[in-house]
Amino acid sequence: MADRFHVKPLVRFLQSAGRYHVLGLSRTEIKLFEGNRDGLDEIELGDGVPRTMSEALGGEVTEPRHTVASYGGVDVGHSPMHHGHGGKKSELEIDAERFFRAVDRAVLEQHSRPSGFPLILAALPEHHHLFHEVSHNPFLIKDSIEIYPGDQSSIKEVRQRSWQLMQHDDLDSS
Repeated sequence: MADRFHVKPLVRFLQSAGRYHVLGLSRTEIKLFEGNRDGLDEIELGDGVPRTMSEALGGEVTEPRHTVASYGGVDVGHSPMHHGHGGKKSELEIDAERFFRAVDRAVLEQHSRPSGFPLILAALPEHHHLFHEVSHNPFLIKDSIEIYPGDQSSIKEVRQRSWQLMQHDDLDSS
């Protein structure tokens, strides 16, 4: 018989029972999930958390800038030329950054701070760097999932991957 109890497996089990949030993020909408070792369920967003880019930015979405100019006088066959300033991609990036900042602030205030749960980002790869760059959420973990949970099959995949991240995080902290 041993003089001591071996509690490390029990501690690890209790740590792994912890809950966490998954932020499903696209360029135009979000979903928030709460998970643990048994499942992952979409939850109702708190007051003031924008669900879509239009909710976050309203009428402040960056509009494309165009000018019209006529070159070569009034000769027949010359038509006005349209020019854009600031490419469409940069306008989309500006709006995405503003949307991500609004989401980050609202999720931090309405969900992360009150719960204290770790937050995992689930988004397409092109959104990871920008969101992590603008985020001030101390509960956001550095590892992310490269899927947007848009349908049941992707939600199932996000559940599996998020639980793997949480187990890995638990092992690193023990």
